[in-house]
Amino acid sequence: MNYYNYFNIFALTSSKSQNTAMEESSNRNNVDIYTNIIKAGKRTYFFDVKLTKSGEKYLTITESKRRFDEELDKFIYEKHKIFLYREDFENFISGLTGAVAFIDADGKGIDAELSEAEANNPSDLSAEDFGL
Repeated sequence: MNYYNYFNIFALTSSKSQNTAMEESSNRNNVDIYTNIIKAGKRTYFFDVKLTKSGEKYLTITESKRRFDEELDKFIYEKHKIFLYREDFENFISGLTGAVAFIDADGKGIDAELSEAEANNPSDLSAEDFGL
């Protein structure tokens, strides 16, 4: 399975013309030019391509989760956002592919799964480096 297109399976895709997006967002520092929305249970994921003032494209990945806030007595949306720049795409996709392959590995022992994950991870960083 091509994991680069993995998320498009359940995607509802819309795109805006660059000119229309620029007109709508003329007061903001960045411009939305493409959005891919994935609904997954209580969560929704937004893959937004934006433009900087200098015209460089970058990706934001937003997780939005609906939950009930008892103090406010209403539903709210928690949002978490990742900014991903062009120079990081290859490493990000490699890391994501390795993680998905590890999860999808069937019929292997944990040692084989760990060896495969380590082979697919070109970084010498570990989760411990980030306090995870």
